[in-house]
Amino acid sequence: MVGFALWKRDLKSGAEPPINNRIPPKEGAGSVPDDGISSLLSPIRRCIWFDHSINAGDRMQYRVVPIVAAGGNFQPVDAEASDRSDPNEASAESGAGLAGIFNRGIIMSQAVSRFVQGEVTVARLKNSNRSLPLPASQCGAISPVSYGMRCSIFSPKL
Repeated sequence: MVGFALWKRDLKSGAEPPINNRIPPKEGAGSVPDDGISSLLSPIRRCIWFDHSINAGDRMQYRVVPIVAAGGNFQPVDAEASDRSDPNEASAESGAGLAGIFNRGIIMSQAVSRFVQGEVTVARLKNSNRSLPLPASQCGAISPVSYGMRCSIFSPKL
């Protein structure tokens, strides 16, 4: 086994696409597109992963499928796939009256570097922040698994 593919079932739409991986399939393979590439083509090879495609309120289930190397390609082993997880809802609420809320800018180094085309200066960050589609003040409570480029990620006090 070289890694695994992760499948997400959207409980609202019924769609079941594989989760994208943001790490190249092979060492030295260069960068991947900003959205990543299917975990069928670039297996997940670590124990920590994020689903960058969900938003607060989305309901989903996940299924893990082992991936093996086969003739220079990757092949899923469907017979060894896990059952689907219990349904999950993306939410900042964690129970017992606790919630995870981000109130400061988050900088994800690779994503930010791509977003500003490698020009990481205060001026470029300010300009890029203005061009985002939704200001941070309008994002509300964002789930720890759903933050990202849809909301301003740079502190407005830059």
